[in-house]
Amino acid sequence: MSNELQEEPGAGGAYSLKERIFESKVLWVLFLISLVWTISIFIVPFTIPPGTVSGLEGSANRVDFQELWDTLPPYPKAVYYLGDAQCHQISSRTLYLNDNEMPVCSRDVFIFKSTDHICFLSAVGRRIEYKNNNVEGTTIFGVSDGFQDIRSFEMEK
Repeated sequence: MSNELQEEPGAGGAYSLKERIFESKVLWVLFLISLVWTISIFIVPFTIPPGTVSGLEGSANRVDFQELWDTLPPYPKAVYYLGDAQCHQISSRTLYLNDNEMPVCSRDVFIFKSTDHICFLSAVGRRIEYKNNNVEGTTIFGVSDGFQDIRSFEMEK
C-alpha cells in the first residue's frame, strides 16, 4: 500500500475552484519565479546587439565569461551571469536567438520549461500524491537525460 494513490477532497468530496487555485501559495510563488527566469532567458538575447554573445565554450558550475558579462547592461548581465554559473555554455548545445547564444543550453531550457509546467499544475491541480515516490522530479530529469542521450547518439553517427 506504500504506492497507493491518495486524494484529499474538500467539502462534499470535490475541490472547489478556489481551493484548487489557492491551495498552495508557495507553489504559486515558485511558479512565478520560475516563469520570470524562463521568460528572461528567452528575452535577454534580444536586448543586446546581434552577435554580442556567441562561440562560448565553458564549464558547468563556474563563471567562465565574467569579463564579457561586465560589458553588458544590468538585466542581460544578471541573466547571462546566472546562466553561466549554472550551465556549461557549450556553443553546439545552445540555441541562438537574435544571433546571440541563450544564457543556458537547450537541455537547461527544457528543464526550466518543465519546472514551470510542474509548478503551475501543482498549484492549480488536485492534491494527488504517491507515497514514497517523487514522480514529477523523476519525469523531468528522466525525459531530459533521455533527450540528451538520443541527441548525443545522433551526433556520434
